[in-house]
Amino acid sequence: SLAKYGIYNESVRYLKINTPEIQHGTSIDAQPWGQEAKKYNNNVLRNAKHFLIQTERNNTYRETYERMLGYVWYSNLDNPKISDYVCLNAEMLTKGLAFTYFFDESVGANPVDYNGITYTNYFLNCELYAKKLGIKVHGERDPNFNY
Repeated sequence: SLAKYGIYNESVRYLKINTPEIQHGTSIDAQPWGQEAKKYNNNVLRNAKHFLIQTERNNTYRETYERMLGYVWYSNLDNPKISDYVCLNAEMLTKGLAFTYFFDESVGANPVDYNGITYTNYFLNCELYAKKLGIKVHGERDPNFNY
């Protein structure tokens, strides 16, 4: 929990992905798979035993709405090693619950990589996987959405 660091309610804008919208009053209309993406994300975080927020070096840590910018990693193990964490940003792409989205703050001179593969390339491949399967936002009709 981040509570031991004095952070009780941190809002995070996931880097390099964009999920379908959920209804926000009258200003933003809901999109297919938006509620499913929110439900999946919330379920993962609610049940995670540990999570980490990874930011990008030499880039801003906050965006327009003061949300932290980051990659969200989680583990369901009691005493996880760093290799036990799963990147939720990438998982959302692989499950067809998000699209890749690169805004100025998330690309540039300091690409984040793991074992020589940039997160950008990894995320594009996660999205390509979901596109090839035609799942969720990449072709399936949301049975819970009022078209």
